[in-house]
Amino acid sequence: MAKKQHVQAKKRDAKQRRAHIDELKRRQRAGERRRTALTIVSALVIGLMLVGFVAYSRWAPKRVGHVAGASAAAKKAGCTGVRNDPAGSRAHKTPAVKYDASPPSSGDHNADPLPEQPQFFGRDVKAPLLTERAVHNLEHGFVVGWYDSALPQLQVDKLKAASATATRFLAVPWTRGTFSGGRHFVLTSWQRSQRCETVSPDVIAQYTDKFVNSPLAPEVGGTGGSPLTSPTPAVTPSSRPKPSPSSTK
Repeated sequence: MAKKQHVQAKKRDAKQRRAHIDELKRRQRAGERRRTALTIVSALVIGLMLVGFVAYSRWAPKRVGHVAGASAAAKKAGCTGVRNDPAGSRAHKTPAVKYDASPPSSGDHNADPLPEQPQFFGRDVKAPLLTERAVHNLEHGFVVGWYDSALPQLQVDKLKAASATATRFLAVPWTRGTFSGGRHFVLTSWQRSQRCETVSPDVIAQYTDKFVNSPLAPEVGGTGGSPLTSPTPAVTPSSRPKPSPSSTK
């Protein structure tokens, strides 16, 4: 009898051990499944984050209002980074245009751009539609450096010297007040602007290297216009209106 009980006890112990081992294996498999699921979810999250980061890094520099980081030279000159401005209309307007931006980097403009020479237009220039003509230059891929009446004369002289060696760069006085924020010199190209406290030849060179003939300019590669003595476009034989039949009789 005792022997039989001993055998039964051993069988119960063996059964309990198998059950315990089976439970441990079940828990191990469940843990492995959880770890695998966590690994997959983590990989998916990281992948989505990377895709989102790449998409954002490509989109953000192009969005309106984005300001790129300022270079060392720009920081030294008290400049902001280059800002993405909204695109304005490209219509030709004969009268003066009221611009929302001060100064504009796009918008309606006079049909006749400023001449490529001189590259520096002094404060004594009183030509009509000076701003409107300069905006047309922006449409052609020029860079315009606007300076207001608060920019010290020494800085103006520095701007004049810097403009003499620049290509497709025009220094134009802003005659519609002063710029805000203590930054009295503003570089613009079509839909881009950078505001500075002081004039820096290095900053001008960096800006023109990047934005002269920018692909953003709708008529990139266009030339300058007629001298300041002719604020309206000159009439060429090809553009001269043909007389009506009644006028030739």
